[in-house]
Amino acid sequence: MPEGRRRLAVVLALFLAAALFSGPAVSGPLAGILEEFDELVDREINAGLYYRVVDEDGREIMQTGRRIEVGDQYLAGDNRLYEVVKVEGRVAYARGLQTVHPRLRTVSSAASWGAAASGPVPVQGLPNRRIAIYHTHNGESYVPDRGTPNVNGQGDVHLVGEVFRETLKEQGVEVIHAGDIHLPHDRGAYRRARDTALELLAQEPDAIFDIHRDAAPWYAYAEKVEGEWVAQIMFVVGRQNPHFAVNRSFAFDLKNFLDELYPGLIRGVFIANGNYNQDLHPMKLLLEVGAHENTRRAAKEGIARFAHGVGVYLYGPKLGQPERAPVQEQDRTPVWRNIILVLLLVGVAGGWFYWLNNPEAAARFSKRFRKTTDELGVRIRGYLDRKRPR
Repeated sequence: MPEGRRRLAVVLALFLAAALFSGPAVSGPLAGILEEFDELVDREINAGLYYRVVDEDGREIMQTGRRIEVGDQYLAGDNRLYEVVKVEGRVAYARGLQTVHPRLRTVSSAASWGAAASGPVPVQGLPNRRIAIYHTHNGESYVPDRGTPNVNGQGDVHLVGEVFRETLKEQGVEVIHAGDIHLPHDRGAYRRARDTALELLAQEPDAIFDIHRDAAPWYAYAEKVEGEWVAQIMFVVGRQNPHFAVNRSFAFDLKNFLDELYPGLIRGVFIANGNYNQDLHPMKLLLEVGAHENTRRAAKEGIARFAHGVGVYLYGPKLGQPERAPVQEQDRTPVWRNIILVLLLVGVAGGWFYWLNNPEAAARFSKRFRKTTDELGVRIRGYLDRKRPR
């Protein structure tokens, strides 16, 4: 190969390597090509190399396993909207834009809600009462349960999807849950998942969700909702599609609705430099259900509440139905541990009651205990004296 061509090949290789692995701010056609690299790989996840977003005062707004670029926006839990203006390494600096005020809602019939006359109003009126869900990154899992953030096959996100389906089924909503595999987790995942999304859209769902999990410390997504620790949910909206404005409005409105129904459940809305196949439908969202360090149970608890809220948002409540399907996850605490704990507590309480009512027995026990400890101390000192070098 001539020297000039060799040098050109080296320069191109270095450029591509930098583009693929350094997470720069790119846009246009190149951003679409690199979309599949918008998340951290296992090596980075295991090393805890998350991205952090901080505001003008250096206060941390969020941590995520998604690569952040200049121009990305984040609607925080308090409805403060931020825009990333600079990225240095793994730290993204954002400025506050505005507070997005939720639309005021009123409920026309308090009896139908079984609640007060003010609160969130469902969209209602959607024709098919059908929702579709699938998973672009099938292998995503939760480390406390699987021991790894990703598996080769259907990971924990599929189990989370099943809770989503069962919860809405209890509300009389049909959910089409696609289990199609799009592995490996490489640059072709979204392209392969696009075919799945098109097949689902042929069945005319009212909305479609792509269920993932983020990569972040467990506490970044842990929140108490209804007195129980759950994994929060973050919406991801791609700003490179013709439906962007509608997708964003859907995400913002759904967040505001769920903020009233389940305060604290929705972590925020991340508006990223990507598409995520959201050009296919105006009511299509990518969901990050917790992070890899959260438990599967916490993720199921979060998605159950979310699914119930989505059903109410789209179709209104169905009387006579339970609020949401119970999460079917075994408590990992063995039964025998609880039995032993109860027996110990009963024994301690019984002994304490006996001694309070029998002071002579307590005195005899105290005298015997001191004698035993004194004898034990003498034996230990004798043993140490024999072992001490002379």
